[in-house]
Amino acid sequence: MKVLIIGDSHAAILQKGKDLMAVEDGCHAHIDITINPLGNGRLLATPFFVDRGDHAEIVNPTYRRRFARLPLVEEAGTSIVYGFSGPLHSSRVWRHPDWSRFAPAAVADEEAPVSAALIRRIVLDDQKYVLGLLDILMRAGKRTFVIEPPLPFRHHRALKDIRPEVLIHTDGEYRTIVRQELSKRSIPVVSVPAECIGADGFMLDSFKAERDNDQHHGNTQFGRLMMKAIVKFLEKP
Repeated sequence: MKVLIIGDSHAAILQKGKDLMAVEDGCHAHIDITINPLGNGRLLATPFFVDRGDHAEIVNPTYRRRFARLPLVEEAGTSIVYGFSGPLHSSRVWRHPDWSRFAPAAVADEEAPVSAALIRRIVLDDQKYVLGLLDILMRAGKRTFVIEPPLPFRHHRALKDIRPEVLIHTDGEYRTIVRQELSKRSIPVVSVPAECIGADGFMLDSFKAERDNDQHHGNTQFGRLMMKAIVKFLEKP
């Protein structure tokens, strides 16, 4: 089985996790996994491709350095499974400073309440192009799955201005809305393992990035756990 994992910067730690998994958990020679992130996730919210019917022509210069088109042109007798890190990347929305003055209606206190309908519109606008690319992959008949990125960490600088309850609720609504969209398309999700998440809904500090100034990526051990979950998913009939 050939698998290509693409997407945002969260995909990069999966390579380190894959290498660590090979050492600590053994190789899975029957699954050939290539990890090749497109680049910075902020570009996923921009029109980074043109829909050519049976494929997406990648037009963003940064992403095009990786791929000229998706899905790839396959050799006769081969078939690629696509894993995508990006559809559940929620921090573009919840880290916005406006959440110091606004909050989802369900958790609003002194903040101005924001309706569930408006949050849904914000999320779908943020993921418009990503969902469009997934539609092309599905149209082309490619087996596709989504890889969930880490949930928010308590050390994120956004929490200096935004209440934890607001941040966690906004993140949760974001992921729920996108999961609903993925379910409509019959696209499964490899979720963050429960052992990585604290009782307060934040990621455990033991899985935060090794670099002190990194606010939202996971570390190599997190990458290993995600890769183990990905392999388990791929091994299902």
